[in-house]
Amino acid sequence: MSRIRILALDCGASHVAAGLFSRSAAGWLRLERYAREEFTVEPADDSRWRYELQGAVETMLRREPWRAAECVISVPGHLALTKLVKTPSVDREKRPRVAQFEASQNIPYPLEEVSWGYLEMADDGVDSELLLGAARLTVIESLCTAVQAAGPLVVGCEPANIALWRAVSRRTQEPVLTVKIGARSTQLVFTGGGGVHLRTLALGGNTITAAIAEKLQTDFTQAEALKQQMLGRNAPVDGDAITRDSVQAAVDDFTERLQLEIQRSRLAYLREPGVVPPGKIWVCGGGVTTGLPARLSAKLGMPVEMLPADSSLKIDAAAARGVDAGAGDLAVLTGLAGGALEANARVLDLLPPEQREARQRRQRLPWWIAIAALLVLLPAPLLLKQQAVRAAQLSEAAGLSAQIRPLRHLVDANVDNLTRLGELNERIAAFEDLTARRHGWVALLTDLQERFAGVEDVWLDSLEPVVGETETESGEVTSQLELALTGRFLDSGDADAKVRALFKALQESPFVLAVNRERFDPSRPGLMRFQVTLRIKPEAAL
Repeated sequence: MSRIRILALDCGASHVAAGLFSRSAAGWLRLERYAREEFTVEPADDSRWRYELQGAVETMLRREPWRAAECVISVPGHLALTKLVKTPSVDREKRPRVAQFEASQNIPYPLEEVSWGYLEMADDGVDSELLLGAARLTVIESLCTAVQAAGPLVVGCEPANIALWRAVSRRTQEPVLTVKIGARSTQLVFTGGGGVHLRTLALGGNTITAAIAEKLQTDFTQAEALKQQMLGRNAPVDGDAITRDSVQAAVDDFTERLQLEIQRSRLAYLREPGVVPPGKIWVCGGGVTTGLPARLSAKLGMPVEMLPADSSLKIDAAAARGVDAGAGDLAVLTGLAGGALEANARVLDLLPPEQREARQRRQRLPWWIAIAALLVLLPAPLLLKQQAVRAAQLSEAAGLSAQIRPLRHLVDANVDNLTRLGELNERIAAFEDLTARRHGWVALLTDLQERFAGVEDVWLDSLEPVVGETETESGEVTSQLELALTGRFLDSGDADAKVRALFKALQESPFVLAVNRERFDPSRPGLMRFQVTLRIKPEAAL
């Protein structure tokens, strides 16, 4: 049975993982080979990182032959931007222009300096959700150059968290939060809860290393080695008390910051309409230290587990020996391969425009070869007849196009007029609402004046609107308008009667729902100061 193969490369801040995937005619995704190389680079040394990345890729790919001429690569989280934006729903042919406008507003670089793309996540006919992705053009080009120097041709480039989102979606449709802790960043991926939420945190294993280096006054490389000795999952080594305490303090600080960011991101996700809170958390990545899942579970109050294996992925015995289930790079590799091999996969491609065009030319080349061969083999009379028929059809199409052109102008004009009409209706509605509220305030002040006059000898000093919140029986929180009044009235001998009359008059106002927080100040003889809060009825147009 023939298979289609693709090489997937997960390029991280301190590692490179490679996976050779194939898809059979039946649609099964299979991992045939796996390799991983790690390296240590100070976070600020980007040029060194690119050099180490290229060396690691060459080491893996030249160690033994990989039967794939094309590959797809991931962009590390600290070098990629992903953002979910909402736009008004428009016709499909207009969406690329809308996406370009949103990209120019949400990407903090000129578009000519970045390689960007987008995915259409949802469209209900009113609003559209677009997932934007971008990275600096120099970064993408250097990544492609480093990989292609080792042999394979880069045909796809995608942010690592998009590939992780695709891989998690293969595992479950239930609401879950996946946390992948890398060297320089941590990826948060909310899936399966009616929405998609991606966030990249500037926290990672290097955060712990930098804290250890600062506490022990050593360089980054030595601090990384100490961290691996103290926290390594394979062979932990006991150190002296100062080193142990420094490492533990760095881990505790990292865990505290991580759980705070997870809580903040979870609250932001739950503010989206229609989403379901995740019932559990999956963690993975090279930055996961021993005991981290248990600590996060205790702090967050929800189950935290290691990322489970993908039951739908077939793994050959040769690849299974080197796979590290907790590293998480296999999930990214599976997501990359799924985007390249599976039918109807949604891919956010960040390849530079020149390489995209070259890829399209390569994809069209077999068709051009087939067309050329067909032209050579076709008999000349049949070819001439087809040309005559085609010329007649083109002439007829040109005539119909000329007839339709005025109608298209009318349709475009109608669409523009309807858009302007909708905008005018919204402005009219806003003006009408403003007018109604203005009349409501006039009526309220007139009513208060009449009631103060009925009580006699009452002055109003100040009136201040206050917007409060109340909770209904169903648990919903609604806004409630209140008016804080301060004033005075003459104490002619029977202050209690005057007070009762005043508050009875306020309570009977058709605008007032309740009278609260009454206070009196009898410090000045013959003159009583009062403060009161009026809760305004919701149906009053104020």
